[in-house]
Amino acid sequence: MWFGRSPDRRHAVEVIEHGAARQLVRVDGRDGPEYLGVGVEGIAWSPDGKRLAYPARRRDGWTVVQGGHEGPVFSGIGAIVWSAAGELSYAATRAGRWMVVRGGREGPAFDALFGRSLVYSRDGRRFGYAGERDGRAIAVIDGVEGPPYDGIGGLRFSADGRRAAYIAHRGGETHGVVDGVLSPGYEAIAEIALSPAGGRVALSVKEGGLWHAVIDGAKGEGFERLSAIQFSARGDRVAYAARRGRKEQVVIDGAMGPAYDAVMPWSLAFSREGRLAYAARRGAAWRVVFEGTEGPAYDEVGAPVFAEGGEAIGYSARRGRSSFAVVDGVEGPAYGWVGQIAFRSDGRDHAYLARRGERSLVVHGRSESAFDLVVDGTLVFSRDGRHLACLVGDAREGRLQVAIDGRIALPFDVEELTAMVARVPVEERLLPSPDHDNHLRGWVAAALEAAVADP
Repeated sequence: MWFGRSPDRRHAVEVIEHGAARQLVRVDGRDGPEYLGVGVEGIAWSPDGKRLAYPARRRDGWTVVQGGHEGPVFSGIGAIVWSAAGELSYAATRAGRWMVVRGGREGPAFDALFGRSLVYSRDGRRFGYAGERDGRAIAVIDGVEGPPYDGIGGLRFSADGRRAAYIAHRGGETHGVVDGVLSPGYEAIAEIALSPAGGRVALSVKEGGLWHAVIDGAKGEGFERLSAIQFSARGDRVAYAARRGRKEQVVIDGAMGPAYDAVMPWSLAFSREGRLAYAARRGAAWRVVFEGTEGPAYDEVGAPVFAEGGEAIGYSARRGRSSFAVVDGVEGPAYGWVGQIAFRSDGRDHAYLARRGERSLVVHGRSESAFDLVVDGTLVFSRDGRHLACLVGDAREGRLQVAIDGRIALPFDVEELTAMVARVPVEERLLPSPDHDNHLRGWVAAALEAAVADP
C-alpha cells in the first residue's frame, strides 16, 4: 500500500493491507498491531531515524502510535512533528475542538489549528504553533498564549533558539511580533528574518507604496521591490537586493552597492566568515560579485555557493557554447554544461556535474566518471570528506542508481520517491521548491553514510 525509509536510510517502513479492512505498519519486516486504518500522510520518523510515530484508527477513534505504544484516543489526528532532541508533538481533535499534544501533555483547546504551524527550534528546546479561537488567531510559544489577532503567519525561531517571531494582522495593519513585542503597524510585511546568532531582527515592510528593510528597528530607504533579507552566520552583517526604477542594487550593512540591470534572485550568500557574494547583470553580461569585486563576464552564471566550513567559493558559468566551473576565481575546463558544484565541508576539495556530448559526468579533480544521466543537485561528499556520491541514471536499464566514488553502488527506488510525493498536498506538488532537491540530496547523503559505515 505504501512504503518508505528512515532519514538515515537504515530502516524500512511499510503500510500493509491485512485482511478485510485492516492495516498495519511493518518496520524492518516486523509487523505492528492491526488497525482499521493508518494515516500514511502522518507517518513521521525522529531525526535520528530511531523512532517512528504514526496515526492509527481504532474502533473508538484515532491514536498516535510510537514504539508500539498507543497514546490517548481522539476524534482525529493532524500533523506529527519531532524535535531534534526526540520529543514528539502532534495536533489532535476531540469533540470539535483542536489541541496540540506535546510530550504527552495536552495543550489549550482551539476551534482550529493553522496548517503546518507546529514548529520546534533547531535545538528542540522551544516549540510554537498557531490556532484560532472565537474567530481570532493566537500564537502559542513555549506553552504561553499570545494576544489575539485577526491573522497570524510565518511563525519561526532563530537558529540559535534565542528569538521567536511571527507576522500578525490587526485592524487593517500588519505587525511583526518578536519575543512578544509588537512592531509598528505597516501596510504589509513580506518576511521576518532572524539572524542565526546575535539576536538581530529584520523586517521587509511596505509603507506608502514602497518597500523598506527595518533592521533592528531602524527603517531603511524605500524601494519598489526588495529581495529576501540575508544575515551572515554570526549575525554581524546583513544584505538584501533592492530595485528602484530600472536598476537593482545590493544593500550591505546599510550601504548601497553599485547599480545593475538585474541582481539574480536568491543569489545572495555569505561565507562562514561573513564575506558576501551574489550574481548580477549589467547589459548582457552576468558576473559574480565577491566582496565588492566583480568577476569575469559571462553569458550566464549560477548562484555562488560557499563551502560549509571554509571560505572556498564556486559557481557555474557559460560563455557561448562552453560552460565552466569557476572555483576561487579559477576557471575549469570547458564542457557543454556544468551543473551543481559541491564542496567538502572544509572547502579543501570540490567536485561538480558536467556534460560533454551525450555523456554526463561527475568531475572530481582530474578524474571524470561518465554516466548516461546525472541528477543535478544530488552531488554530496561524505562527512569525512573521503567519498563522493550522486544520483545517476542508466538509459539501458531505465532506472536511477546511487553512484559512490564514480561507480554504481546502490539501487534507487523510484517507487519510494513516488510514495513520498503522494504524501505531499496536491497544491504543493505543482510548485517548484528547493525542498524537493534537498530531499533527494538528503537521501543520497544518507545512503552514502550508510554505505561507507558498512562497506
